[in-house]
Amino acid sequence: MLDWLVELDRDLLRATREIAVEPIVSIAIVLSAWWVKGPVMVAIGLLGDLLERRRVPVAAIATAVAAVLGELTAAALKEVFDRARPAVADSDWKALIATPSSESFPSGHASTAFAAAMAITVLAPRLRMPALVLAALVAASRVVLGVHYPSDVLVGALVGAAVGTAVALVTRRLLPPGRASREASSPPATSTARDGPGTSRRARGAASP
Repeated sequence: MLDWLVELDRDLLRATREIAVEPIVSIAIVLSAWWVKGPVMVAIGLLGDLLERRRVPVAAIATAVAAVLGELTAAALKEVFDRARPAVADSDWKALIATPSSESFPSGHASTAFAAAMAITVLAPRLRMPALVLAALVAASRVVLGVHYPSDVLVGALVGAAVGTAVALVTRRLLPPGRASREASSPPATSTARDGPGTSRRARGAASP
C-alpha cells in the first residue's frame, strides 16, 4: 500500500512537466520567493485590519506569528521524516531551480503560506479567498519547480492550516477583533451621556435666576 502511494506521488510529480513551460515556470519562481509566503501575506492581513477599522493590527500580527510557527513546525517535521528531495532521490530528475539542502517532507513553503492564510481567514474573513488562493499557488509552485512531491505540499498545507487556525483562535480569545473594530468606529461619549438624565435639569436650575 505504501509503495503504491510513493509511486503515485512520483507519477504525479512527473506529470507536472507537461505544464512546466513559460510563462508558468517564471510565475512559479516568483510565487516560490520567500517574500510571497511571508511579507505579502502579512500585508494582506494588514489590509484586513484596515477594512475592519481596527486600532490594533490583530490580523497582521497573527499572520506573521502563524507564518513563523508554520515554518518552524515544518522544519521540525522534516527532521523526523527525513525524506530526500526528488532530485536527490532520483538522479534522472532535474529540478527547475536549485534544490534546497533541507529535507522534502513536509513542504515548508506550503506550511508557512497556509498558516498565514488561515490566520487571515479567521481574523479577516473578507480577504480569505485571496489569501487561500495565494497559499495554494505558493504550494503548487514547489511541485511545478520540481523541488517537492505532491504529498509534501499537501501535508505541509494541512500542517500550516492547523497552526494558522490555532494562532488565530488564540489571538481572537486574547484580543477580540470585533471589540477592536467597534472601538475604532464608535464616537467618543458626550458629557451628557456620561452624567445621566439629571444633568440637563441641574443645568437648567443653575441657569435660572
